[in-house]
Amino acid sequence: MKKVDIDKLVSKAMIVATAILGIMLGAWLIQEGYFNYNTTLAMHWITIVISVIALVIAIAFVVLGIKKEQKFFEPASWSAGIAIFTTLLKINYEVGHGLNFTAFGKSFMFFNVSMYVLVAALILYVTYVVYRIIRY
Repeated sequence: MKKVDIDKLVSKAMIVATAILGIMLGAWLIQEGYFNYNTTLAMHWITIVISVIALVIAIAFVVLGIKKEQKFFEPASWSAGIAIFTTLLKINYEVGHGLNFTAFGKSFMFFNVSMYVLVAALILYVTYVVYRIIRY
């Protein structure tokens, strides 16, 4: 693997890690907003605006991917994922414990499970990048 390939791999890993940490921070801020009496009424509109903006960005990237190059499909999927995740957070907090579930005799909360999944994805991705650098 050339130095240029390693630099591209590391720079992409830094962008992905920052995106995952940003998503985690945003989800935490949404959760705190829903449990704060001063901001709970605004969170309904904030989650709608975030979802719609992310959806519009995803559609724009899909159009660019179809018209220009296929490299625009990856940011489209990230943006669509953010729109879906924000919508799921909105459903979770506005329906009451709507997305919480019970399995194996234990109750799992949507927010906690989603944070665990994001942390696991971050650790796996960083481990993969380190493995690729060490291997080559």
